[in-house]
Amino acid sequence: MTHVSAEAALLRDALETDSEEEFSREPLGNGTVAGFRVTEGDRTLAVYVDTSGIAVEAETGLAQEGVGRIWTHPADPHLPALAAAAFGSAAQTLLARLDIAGVEAPEMVAYRPGRRAVLKVQTAEGMLWIKIVRPRHVERIVAAHRALRDARVPKVRAWSPTGLLVIDQAEGTPATHADWTPAGLVDAVERVRVAIGATPTDQRTRSAALTRVDWYADRLASLDAVFGERASALRAVLATTPASRETTVHGDLHFGQLFMNADASEITGLIDVDTLGRGDAAEDPAAFVSHAVASWALAVDSAPSAVRRLADLVATAGERWGRDPAVAGRTAAQLLGHTTSALESGHRERAERLLVEAEAWTSRVGI
Repeated sequence: MTHVSAEAALLRDALETDSEEEFSREPLGNGTVAGFRVTEGDRTLAVYVDTSGIAVEAETGLAQEGVGRIWTHPADPHLPALAAAAFGSAAQTLLARLDIAGVEAPEMVAYRPGRRAVLKVQTAEGMLWIKIVRPRHVERIVAAHRALRDARVPKVRAWSPTGLLVIDQAEGTPATHADWTPAGLVDAVERVRVAIGATPTDQRTRSAALTRVDWYADRLASLDAVFGERASALRAVLATTPASRETTVHGDLHFGQLFMNADASEITGLIDVDTLGRGDAAEDPAAFVSHAVASWALAVDSAPSAVRRLADLVATAGERWGRDPAVAGRTAAQLLGHTTSALESGHRERAERLLVEAEAWTSRVGI
């Protein structure tokens, strides 16, 4: 008998369908938000089941008190500005109010249900970005952009209390396309960390991979018993991960957030500062290292030179920051998250590589 998840059962009961296909799942609040493809006639809809328990200003789908809610994309009740901004005419109207002409239809480049969405819009004056967040977070993000102007964070052109921001393009070339050397990039990241650390803020960072270890282990167990058993074996050690000093951190620092100058010697732009706040100094190096490992695991079938460069970046970053048990534990926790995503998407070999790395980083916690 095929196992049916609680979210799928809720969806079947609400929509009287059994043609759903789960395509995403991640922790949210005190529960989960799971995405399903549901076929209705000749249409396929993206439908989300949310058991987070997070209150919203207005429901946009079906809600059952104490159980969960169901909505159809883009009517995300946590992101009330999304449905309107996702369509070309709305983006054109919005940007016209800012005297921006030549606005093309927006393109959705990232969506984390219940958390945020990012759209890019080509205009006559260049690329602009529309970010949709929960309304209660928008003023915090605006403040973070203002505080980090010296760290070359792009300017917020306009924002709305409904959770919508219009943000300039970052200056420079994305680090993912820049010709950096591993040592040069790690040095540049360290300089950015110093600049961020000197930024005053009263906010707390929301990044806390260590708090999600149990969720990752349980999710891996639901997908594959062997993966779940191995992940569960890491829990006790990761629970002993020490704290480091408190400082201002980015909260999600990796080379996908960085832009660089022509010779890739300096970082000229820093994006996605939504998670900026006071937190453990080990959070940012752990995020950088774990993302570098995940990029290496993704690139193993690419050109050998690209794989070697990413492997060198992992080694260089690990040498710089990885001897600190506080960094090692947080790196392992984030790698469990990457492992979960890989296994959910059906990439078992990549998930295996990532879990091996998580185990190796966990072994450093007690050193």
